[in-house]
Amino acid sequence: MEARDAALVFIRRHGGEHLSHDRLALLRRCRDHLLSLFPSLSTRNVEELSLQAVAESEVRGHARFDLEQSTSHFLHVIDADGLRTVVTIGDVLDLLNAQTERRALLRDRSADAAEPAALAG
Repeated sequence: MEARDAALVFIRRHGGEHLSHDRLALLRRCRDHLLSLFPSLSTRNVEELSLQAVAESEVRGHARFDLEQSTSHFLHVIDADGLRTVVTIGDVLDLLNAQTERRALLRDRSADAAEPAALAG
């Protein structure tokens, strides 16, 4: 089993155990699980895989980013009906500022951070 698949399986099996929606605890558990299964992978790598698995499990096919049409300043989001919405970096920053707790889970401590802030601590 590949590490990415192992992350998805872990998140799907254990995501419901975090009824308070403690994403940080779930991410840390997934990271630790992956490190035990794949000791040759870096902590940074398994943290990214854990974050990707959580993101994928939360959406469950209802929407997706069109990365070919997106840039570093805006994202094309396609919903389940195929409707396209453009979200700018300003929109994202406004959302993050409005949701302080989520911001702590999703942003890096700095542009040069060695690991995602979602798992730091």
